[in-house]
Amino acid sequence: MNSSWDRKQISGVVLAGGKSSRFGQDKGLFPFRGKALVEHAIDILKPLCSEILISTNNPDAYGFTGQKTIADIHAGCGPIGGMHSGLFNASGQIVLFLGCDMPFVDSKVFSFLLENIAVNHAAVAMHNGFRETLCMALKKESLPLVEQAIAEKKYKILDMLEMLSVSYPELSTQSFFHRDMFHNINFREDLPPDRKQ
Repeated sequence: MNSSWDRKQISGVVLAGGKSSRFGQDKGLFPFRGKALVEHAIDILKPLCSEILISTNNPDAYGFTGQKTIADIHAGCGPIGGMHSGLFNASGQIVLFLGCDMPFVDSKVFSFLLENIAVNHAAVAMHNGFRETLCMALKKESLPLVEQAIAEKKYKILDMLEMLSVSYPELSTQSFFHRDMFHNINFREDLPPDRKQ
């Protein structure tokens, strides 16, 4: 990791606030390979972060994780609401965001984002030209611009990113990259055969 970023300066936020309507239940709580999906996300972020926050509309259900839960300040905005709340509540100068349904992401992805954020507001994971908007590093100083995006009803993350200076480092050339790394679980059919119960 870039030595200019100390672990004390970095917070992690797991985005677990989605309605999970396609999945049929709260995805973050679903067991996968011995633990809940949210716990996989925590494990991915923990090596790099001094604190982990869970963005959820169901805080009591996530108490078992031992992590602080945060609710959206602006409800009904989708993931951008969780990002705004994460930036607002985080103690770190830089915040790493990860969707709760992406258990195959490697911590090295976030190290790579930290190395490439430089003077930008954000660094977003990209592979083969595709931007993974639920896997990003975002500086706390960008909070006013995120608030502006919400005020202007720009709820799509890509629209928000157009208001920021963003680095899109290409991951597909990195040795740790594999094609299933960003496979996310939206439907039970996305789970391996032994978990489609």
